[in-house]
Amino acid sequence: GSYSWQSDFANVREVIPMAADAYGSQLRRQITNDSKTDTYYEISTRVLSVSVAEMNAGAETASAVVKTQREEARGAPTARAVLYQDAELSFVIEDGVWKVASLSWKPLAPGL
Repeated sequence: GSYSWQSDFANVREVIPMAADAYGSQLRRQITNDSKTDTYYEISTRVLSVSVAEMNAGAETASAVVKTQREEARGAPTARAVLYQDAELSFVIEDGVWKVASLSWKPLAPGL
């Protein structure tokens, strides 16, 4: 959930080993298709809580909701905003290891 315009998607590359094969391929396509910009942009994400939404050991799937606080800067390091946003993650067992199958960000929640 964190990103810096200067990092050339390093944050995404670092999590690909934790992704299921299909989601890892999707992340690689995202890196290839998204162009680097010269416009200042960064976002830092802090996890506030995690709750398991569903666990199906027989089907080797699970899902969780992650509540986050995100600090975003657009255009300049001083142009900061604090955002609260939930993410839903789904997991699958692949080669005996739990891997992230998908991540979807939910609409922004109003600040506290």
